[in-house]
Amino acid sequence: MPVLDLVALGQDGDGRYTAAHCPSSGDRLLGSGVLAASVTAAAATVGGHLTPAALHATFVRAGARTDPGVLDVSHEHDGRRAATRRVAASQAGRAIVVSSVRFHQDAPDGQGWQPARPAGVVGPDVGRAEDAAVGSLELLDDFEVVAAVESPPRPVIHPYWVRARSRLPDDPGVHAALVAFLTDIGVSGSALAPGTRMRDRLAARSLDHCLWWHRRARVDDWLLVDASSSVNAGGRGLARGEVWSADGALVASFAQEVLLGVDAGHEDK
Repeated sequence: MPVLDLVALGQDGDGRYTAAHCPSSGDRLLGSGVLAASVTAAAATVGGHLTPAALHATFVRAGARTDPGVLDVSHEHDGRRAATRRVAASQAGRAIVVSSVRFHQDAPDGQGWQPARPAGVVGPDVGRAEDAAVGSLELLDDFEVVAAVESPPRPVIHPYWVRARSRLPDDPGVHAALVAFLTDIGVSGSALAPGTRMRDRLAARSLDHCLWWHRRARVDDWLLVDASSSVNAGGRGLARGEVWSADGALVASFAQEVLLGVDAGHEDK
C-alpha cells in the first residue's frame, strides 16, 4: 500500500472524515491503519503550531475490509499551547476504535534527558531484510525493513529498522501519524512471553494502544522500532516499546495490551 494512502482522508462534513484505504488482513481491518487515520483526522482540526503528543486508543471490535471507516472528531479541549480531541472510528454505525489524541506546542529542551539506546542493536547497514519477520507483511511493501540484530537463528519480530522507500512531505502531522502506524506493527506478537511459538504469537489480538511522541521524526529516515513483553496474566499480555532515530534520539514510547490466544466470541480487533 502506498505510504501516503495510510494518511489520506476524505471529509464528509464538519468534524467527520472517511478513511477508504485502511490496510486489512483477510476480512479484518488492521488496527495500525485505523490509528494512523485517527491521528490524521484529529490533527486536521488543530492549529499548525500544535503537534501530537499522546494517543490513547481502545479497540472496541474488529473492522471489516469491505466497509469504509468513518472518523468523527470531537473537541474535548482547546488551549493556547495544548488541545485534546476524541476520535470515534466506526463502520456501518458501529464503533471499532475510540481514541483520545492530545496535542502540544513544542517547548525548548531546557531539561531534556533520555536513556541510552537498547544494547545489542545493530545499525540498518548491518541488519538483513530476511531476518525481520514483519518485513514480509504486504502493508509494509512501500517501506524498507531490516532486522536490528545480526544473524539471528530465526527471523525476529522486534527490534527492526524501517523507513519509507520514497521521500514524504514535510508535514509533521503526516510523520506523527505514520509513527503511530508503525507502533502497531507486530506488537501483539511481541506482547507474549519470551520463547512463545510464532503460531501462538499470531493469535494475540490488540485491546488498547497508548503512544507518546517525544520528538519530531521523519519516517522517510531510518527509525528503530523495538518492543518486548512486560507481563502475561489474566489472559492478557502487555508489550512496551520505543521508537528511536538513527542518531540515537528517543522519538516515541508506546504500550499495548493484548488478548492472549484465540477467542472466537471476542469482538475486539
